[in-house]
Amino acid sequence: MGVCIDVAHVYGTLFRTLLDSEAFAQNWALYVLAGPGCLLVSMLVNMLLGTRVGWSLLAYYAMYHFAKQPFGILCLYKARTGERGFADHQWDYWTCMAGAALP
Repeated sequence: MGVCIDVAHVYGTLFRTLLDSEAFAQNWALYVLAGPGCLLVSMLVNMLLGTRVGWSLLAYYAMYHFAKQPFGILCLYKARTGERGFADHQWDYWTCMAGAALP
């Protein structure tokens, strides 16, 4: 089930960025350079610091990304309903981060 959800997340991102002509026209440099740039940085980290450090950093980033997904979805729905308070935003952020860290 998790694979199906993640695949929908990936395809949703592709449709909102690379396949949207207006978004691609505004951010083409980011879209073209981000992938190769991340690959280059990860290769350098693995070569200079070792694969143990490289894979550990990748695992930490994956957990951070996992924690940010529900927060992003929450922000989309709150923005749609007009809820934009700073205190609520901070509470939502830290609640999502804690929820990902605790299990």
